[in-house]
Amino acid sequence: MNFKNVVYWAILIFLAAIFLVGGVEKLMAMEYWQARFVSQWGLPAWMAPMVGATEMLGGLMLLVPRLTTLGAAVIVIVMFGATVTQIVASEWLRIIVPLVVGTLAGILFKWSLLRVQGSGVADGAKNSH
Repeated sequence: MNFKNVVYWAILIFLAAIFLVGGVEKLMAMEYWQARFVSQWGLPAWMAPMVGATEMLGGLMLLVPRLTTLGAAVIVIVMFGATVTQIVASEWLRIIVPLVVGTLAGILFKWSLLRVQGSGVADGAKNSH
């Protein structure tokens, strides 16, 4: 296993863990998160469980090889939303986390696309007709 593979799996496991835990936490402490979404960010309360479920889904998708690329895309979108929310709320120091996590998810997205292309999965699907 080369260095790039080690980094790929480290990013994948890290992101899957934080999004599974973060998503479950948002769903388990829903009242807290709903109040925070409304009072701190001016967002509707229904967004808290939606974001939690989306985070969980993205984390789970990372762990399924056929869905890794889609899971990484979901996480990039969630982190884009978090970044915009924190810009609007003028939470300048908090912007660092979604930017770094979103960048890692973007790297994982690109690498997972390259892995699929390199494995011949895409070519095999084209030639099966």
